[in-house]
Amino acid sequence: MIIGTIDLNSIGQMLVDNGIFAVLFGWLFFDTRKESKNREERLLDHIERQGQALDKVTDTIERMDVRLSHIEQKVDRGGK
Repeated sequence: MIIGTIDLNSIGQMLVDNGIFAVLFGWLFFDTRKESKNREERLLDHIERQGQALDKVTDTIERMDVRLSHIEQKVDRGGK
């Protein structure tokens, strides 16, 4: 069937010939999106754990600062 200058049979044949590539492209697209989502979730979890570890390190350093200040005060007073 020809409409104007467009041959619908050749368009149909082209869709049949290239249909497998469209299916594979769709599968690859959705698989890649799923992988990206999993990778992003793992990355966010890692960032959260790093934040928690940084909080612990900050708390430890603050406690060490308080202890060092206390030791400095004792040294300045002559060890009393």
